[in-house]
Amino acid sequence: MIAALLVAVLLLSPSPLRGEGGGEGIDAILLDAQRICADPDLTRIGIRTQGHAAQIMRMGADAAPRLVRDLRNPRLNWRYRFWLVDLSGYLREPRLAGPLLSIVEDSRDQPAVRRRAVTALVALGAKEMLPELTRAYRRERDPSVRERIGEGIRKLRLARRAGP
Repeated sequence: MIAALLVAVLLLSPSPLRGEGGGEGIDAILLDAQRICADPDLTRIGIRTQGHAAQIMRMGADAAPRLVRDLRNPRLNWRYRFWLVDLSGYLREPRLAGPLLSIVEDSRDQPAVRRRAVTALVALGAKEMLPELTRAYRRERDPSVRERIGEGIRKLRLARRAGP
């Protein structure tokens, strides 16, 4: 009886993912962030998307599935994807590690996005990705991305030695 009541309360409660309860839903937040990221000025993008990032951070792990969808879409504006990748590192959500690794490995993607994906993987503490990052390092042709992968590997190995 109590379990059924709790489920009913949860289902009827406002959800920031749906945009109820006075907050914007994640789709609306990400759509507005995409619009902002069309601006070529990265400083303006950073300033104008701070509130968006804060809202998504408050959603936490609940936002991950929706972020994964956009992270996996290489047709989206590279500045928007850079913003998403950067945000992913702060969320510390393990489900984002796979899509981030895919970005690192995709030589067709912007080098800036790929380098930031390595940084985000380190922020996630994605030590389980070390074998894949090592393979990516060996195959990488872009010197700046290769250097960042190497730095990421070193940091993750140090973290692994230090323990959980």
